[in-house]
Amino acid sequence: MNNNYGPDKFLINELILNYQNKNYTKTKNIAEKIIKLFPNYFLAWKILGFLLFQENKINESISSFTNAIKLNPKDYETYNNLGRAYLVIGKLNDAETAFFQSTSLKSDYFPAQFNLAMTYGKLGRFIEAEEVYKIVIGLNPKHAEAYYHLGNIFVKLNKPDSAEKSYKKAIEIKPDYSICFNNLGVVYWGMGKFEESEKNYKRAISIDPNNLDAYCNLGVTLQYMCKFEEAEDNYKKAININPNYPEAYSNWALTLMYKGSYKKSFELSEWRWKTKNNKNKKFETTKPLWNNENNKIIYVWREQGIGDEIMYCSMINELIEEKSAKIILNCDKRLKPLFKRSLNNDIIYKDDTAISESEFDCHIPMASLTNFFRSDTKKFKKNFNGYLNYNKDKTNQIRSTLTIDSTTKIIGISWKTASIKELAQFRNIALKELIKSINGPNVKLVNIQYGNTTKDIYKLKKEIDIDIVTFNDIDSFNDIDSLASLMAACDEIVTIDNSTAQLAGSLGLNTKLLLSSAPDVRWGHKGTSCIWYNSVKIYRQINLGDWSEPLKQLKQDLNN
Repeated sequence: MNNNYGPDKFLINELILNYQNKNYTKTKNIAEKIIKLFPNYFLAWKILGFLLFQENKINESISSFTNAIKLNPKDYETYNNLGRAYLVIGKLNDAETAFFQSTSLKSDYFPAQFNLAMTYGKLGRFIEAEEVYKIVIGLNPKHAEAYYHLGNIFVKLNKPDSAEKSYKKAIEIKPDYSICFNNLGVVYWGMGKFEESEKNYKRAISIDPNNLDAYCNLGVTLQYMCKFEEAEDNYKKAININPNYPEAYSNWALTLMYKGSYKKSFELSEWRWKTKNNKNKKFETTKPLWNNENNKIIYVWREQGIGDEIMYCSMINELIEEKSAKIILNCDKRLKPLFKRSLNNDIIYKDDTAISESEFDCHIPMASLTNFFRSDTKKFKKNFNGYLNYNKDKTNQIRSTLTIDSTTKIIGISWKTASIKELAQFRNIALKELIKSINGPNVKLVNIQYGNTTKDIYKLKKEIDIDIVTFNDIDSFNDIDSLASLMAACDEIVTIDNSTAQLAGSLGLNTKLLLSSAPDVRWGHKGTSCIWYNSVKIYRQINLGDWSEPLKQLKQDLNN
């Protein structure tokens, strides 16, 4: 048979009819037969590619779609199907190319535009994703999933108001959209609108009683509303549905810490390594985790931010003294000078350099030491009064440049955080608002805020003509040791919740901590004292975002 001619009409009709009737096995046999006889017949390759995709034979389907495109480079449907196949095997750039080609051939082809937007989102190209989702919605204004996914993109772009509107539109179109109610709850939580957040999580659960994320997220929201029993009940409901759901255990651990149940909190927090956010962050080694044995060489590695390293390093000397351990400590290089002065002299330090398994017997993430050395509240008191040592010579030198007379009170101030954690924006306080509450005739203000503060201080000077002493020769972000000496030269530290608060507490400095009403769980939910640091006094907001009451209390204390 001459392959320059195509199959007869009967065979073509049989192929199309069986395909339309979803008789896929027969369709595949016919397509393969046609290709064997007529390898240049486009439609057979296109249909075979789809059938192979349905059978999850992805690489074979890609080959078939590629052959179809060679025969008909203007078939936008095949480009879209090729892109879908690339998505399945994680070849996002190839998928993007295929979807883009499909939309170039037919700009109003909805499936390809939708898939292109999805792919941009997976690639982290959120601005492009936003633009394409808007095209998608223009093509089909009643497509709930497009609004939902656009809402997700707005979250990534830190546009909560836009995300809220997009999720609400999706729900308007699809009132039983459980996952969308959950995500809307997350947006409200991030805005500090806990009651709205609670309502949406409960709506998500009422629609889908197996929505595990909604149970966990509801638990976290209830935690900040101090509804602890209800929060724990929701974690338990999630665990009853899926006993191996790590987010439920990990969030439960945070709630327990928030309300002061430390022992169980630290035990449950080990589930953090199985959560989506932490799955690939654990130190990979064939060596075992340290489990309270004596006389071991232990690699202790950091896992969180610099403030957490400062807080958890309080247990390092205890580990050495109580367990006769030899320690290799992985820490941020900025902390090395301070740690070397303060911790056991025999510690070997590693920052991000590679370590050989031959160097240690076992390992442990720094936060997991709490299971052994902070299992009850009495154990916190071992280093309650500070455990890090500043450079006294440098502190004295700085102090000599600051002191005017014995009546002058030197106050170091820090007012913002660079943290991108949820609710972190509520920790910040306007510099002008802070200064008005603490400044006085016998007060000298010292800048201990890390990062570039030039604009903040210039604006303050212009608005209320107040000077803040800044030591420009101290890089407060990179030179933590010098920052510690600068802080120690002050009579008081006034700070919001950031790494400065951890540093001040670890140094045993007289510290006033201004705390949001939705604080990090380590500070607990009530009281003025802190279980981690004896020298820290807490001033708590009553209403989220309103600093008037804590600043009023702070001013009274500073004036006494």
